[in-house]
Amino acid sequence: MKNYNAELTDLKRSFEIATSEAKTYANPDLSPEGLAKKRDELAAKAVAEHKAKLEDLTRSFNRDAAVAKEAGLKEIPAAPADTSQAWGRAKMLLDAGQSLQHLVANADPAMLHALTEWGPTYLEAEAYKGEKTAGPT
Repeated sequence: MKNYNAELTDLKRSFEIATSEAKTYANPDLSPEGLAKKRDELAAKAVAEHKAKLEDLTRSFNRDAAVAKEAGLKEIPAAPADTSQAWGRAKMLLDAGQSLQHLVANADPAMLHALTEWGPTYLEAEAYKGEKTAGPT
């Protein structure tokens, strides 16, 4: 895979050089108005060229990112048809005081799928339980 940071840095440097050269362009045969017009033309040309190069780099990055994402997704095991057993284990640990972050960090694929499916509802129920015991304010 390409080193996009290096390519982007090189492109930025090239753009800075081109715009600097456009701003400092000198031609003794041109009037001040002609010189200003030529500098504007050179700056516009630098912008157009570098914009096209940036768009090409962006397309290339997006292509590579999509390929990497697809490859990564292929490595994640599919969820089992029934996550209830893994959720049962996770719920026992949560009810015993284990943190959700710890469970996620140490989970096997089946438990991760169960936490993804059931975790939000569990957290909502815990929040509701906390509201209920707090009483009226």
